This record gives sequence, C-alpha cells and structure tokens, in this order.
Amino acid sequence: MAYTARQDLMIRAYLAIVAKMGPFTRDAGSEGAGYVEAAKNTGAPTGFKCENCAFFRAPKGCAIMRGPVERGGVCRLYVIPQERLKAPEPAKAPQKPLGRIVGDVR
Repeated sequence: MAYTARQDLMIRAYLAIVAKMGPFTRDAGSEGAGYVEAAKNTGAPTGFKCENCAFFRAPKGCAIMRGPVERGGVCRLYVIPQERLKAPEPAKAPQKPLGRIVGDVR
C-alpha cells in the first residue's frame, strides 16, 4: 500500500500521541476516536472501514484505539490509502411498475 506524504506524517503523529498519552478512547468525545460499528458504517461500501486502515491489527485490533474493532467499522482517525477507496455506485432511479395502458387491445 502506498501512503501519501501527509498520510505518513499522520501515521507517525498518531503513533507518537499514543506512545505518550495512551490509546484513544472509542467514544465521540473531544479526545475520542469516534468509532462507528460495522452495522452503522455507511462509508463501508466505498472502502472507509477499519480493515483498510493503517492502524488495523487483525483480527479485531487497532494500534491507536482501545478495545476491539470490527473489520467493517470505522473511526474518525482513519488513514486509508487511495487505492483501497472506490467511488460510490450511482443511485438508481426508483422504478415504478408499469400500469395498464388504456385502450390496449390484443
């Protein structure tokens, strides 16, 4: 995986913070990671999920956050290489059932 220069710096910075202050909490507080479990992660289909993050440690670990994580979960501290992300599928227009055409003679 190729990380950008900014992502490399982010990885080093988060690891330095954890080394000095301990792991981030899971909550969404001012110092928490804001973890969202897989069932509520709307970004998972486009690749925004723990299993694509630099900090994921299989099977359920994270290098910077306390507690177990799900592969399909995500937090706000993610660092994910671009090649692991994909554009969302375009929304399809809802299809209405075709009604009977008046005067349809067979």
